[in-house]
Amino acid sequence: MKQIIVLFVFLVPCTMFAQFKLGAGLQYLERTNQIGVHAKTAIGINDKIMLNASGNYYLSKAFRYDVNADVNWRLFDVNETVFFYPLAGLNFLKATDSDIDIGINLGIFSYFPLSDRLDMYLEPKLILGSINSFAMSAGVFF
Repeated sequence: MKQIIVLFVFLVPCTMFAQFKLGAGLQYLERTNQIGVHAKTAIGINDKIMLNASGNYYLSKAFRYDVNADVNWRLFDVNETVFFYPLAGLNFLKATDSDIDIGINLGIFSYFPLSDRLDMYLEPKLILGSINSFAMSAGVFF
C-alpha cells in the first residue's frame, strides 16, 4: 500500500502538467542537402521540462530515415507567445542498408502558439556523430 501512495504522490504532479502534442513538418539536413518528412511528439513533464520524440523520412537516397529523442528545458519566454527550450538528445540515423549512425543532438526548440489548438515549432540543431550535420525542422503541433 505504501508503494501505491508513493507512486501516486510522484505521478499526480507530473500528469497535472503533462501536455501531449503531435505534429508534422519538414526537416532540412545540411550535410547532404536533403529534405525529409517530419513527425514529432512532445510531452510536457512540468512547466520547465519537455520530452520530444521525432522521426524523419528523407526523400532522397543518401539517407533513409532517422529517429530522435530529446529533452528540452524551458530557458526563457520572449513574451507570452514565444518559448525557447535548449535541447539535448540522441539521434539514430539509418543511411543505407548497412550504415547506421548514433549521434548526439544539441540545439534549440522553440514554439509559437497560433491558436488554442495549433502551435508552430522551429528546431535548429547540430547532430554530432560520425555524420556531423546541421538540421532545421519546422512544422505544426495539432
